[in-house]
Amino acid sequence: MWLVLGMALMRDRPIEEIVTKLDLALPDANGATARSAIPQARARLGDEPMQWLFERSAQVWSTQSADAHRYRGLAVYGIDGTTLRVADTPSSP
Repeated sequence: MWLVLGMALMRDRPIEEIVTKLDLALPDANGATARSAIPQARARLGDEPMQWLFERSAQVWSTQSADAHRYRGLAVYGIDGTTLRVADTPSSP
C-alpha cells in the first residue's frame, strides 16, 4: 500500500527509487532489490486494502471535514482548487 501511495505522491520518480526511499523491500545479499519483485508485490496487494483506505478517507473528508468547515450553514467542498457552495437539501422540482 505504501508503494501505491508513494507512486501517487512522487509521480516523476522511478518506482525503484520510490521503493528505496520508502525502504519498502529487504535487499538481497548484494544490497539490491530485484526489479521484477516490485510489480509482483504490488499485484499481491490486490484492490481491497486500497478500497478500504479510500472509503475511510472519503468518509472523513466528505462529511466530518465538511461539517467542521461550514460557511453560513452550508457545506464547503473543493474541486480542483475551486470551491462550490451547495445546500445540504435536495432542490425543489
